[in-house]
Amino acid sequence: MRTAHEAAKSDLGEIIVPRELVEHLEHHPDQSPSLAARRTIALLIMASAGDAWAQMTHRITKAELSGGHKGDERLPALLSEIKGIVYIVPALSTRNRPARNYVSLFERLKEEIDDRGDAWVEWRWSAEIRKVFAESEVFARLGRERLLALESKYSVTLYLIGCLLICRREPRWRARVDELRRVLGVHDDSYSTWTKLDRLVLLPARQELAAIADITMSYQPTPRRGRRVTHVEIYFTGVEHAVRQADGAAPAKRAERRKYLKNQRLTEAARQAQQVARLKEALETAAADELRQELNDALPF
Repeated sequence: MRTAHEAAKSDLGEIIVPRELVEHLEHHPDQSPSLAARRTIALLIMASAGDAWAQMTHRITKAELSGGHKGDERLPALLSEIKGIVYIVPALSTRNRPARNYVSLFERLKEEIDDRGDAWVEWRWSAEIRKVFAESEVFARLGRERLLALESKYSVTLYLIGCLLICRREPRWRARVDELRRVLGVHDDSYSTWTKLDRLVLLPARQELAAIADITMSYQPTPRRGRRVTHVEIYFTGVEHAVRQADGAAPAKRAERRKYLKNQRLTEAARQAQQVARLKEALETAAADELRQELNDALPF
């Protein structure tokens, strides 16, 4: 974990995540961690720096987790959520057969309940997670400010994957659609078709990453069985990954983010206005047809 130690000393706002927590990560089918939960896990990894492998207790102030907000009434629910998150990691059974290892992140997780400004949350990573931190040799480097600026939980996970793959000769991830859903944490009963998954998950994430995280994400569904998409290839390009410039670029990034969100709101407002106009037209047409029928019924001939 020397990489994480160096990142912590440099104070550049980097979050160092082991490759294994990215490549072999699947959420339990019944779980879809919230945006706040995904951000919080990244902040805890950053706070433990290069000591995440050690059997020791780590600490972070509640103010850091709440983003400086005075109230921390949401923190208990958030900590309960991340404590219950289960990752599915490929493993071998005791007789060397392929198996799934259902891994919890924490061995313990505690929150001080007083309201003083220095109140903290303390935790110890589980034995399985400590082993990952100790043995990993390849890491993803995330920009803290960019991560916290993302508004979609799916964008956070795709940003994590992109930061790992971007330094490879072929920054490409090919996955089955059901595998993609598990990695992103999309419930089986949500966005049940490829069209919905594309329009409501991947396309918004691609736009947000391009606007905030300097990642150009493209994807191609392939191949098709009849009309059903079974696989997708996702490519990440355009990241110079100089997180060292993150602080200087933050104001510009915030301006881009505000512009992006404004355009999203305007688009949604225009869509709603069109729906209202179509509804009014339909009601007027229906009312006219009803009145015409009443007049015809009233005529004596």
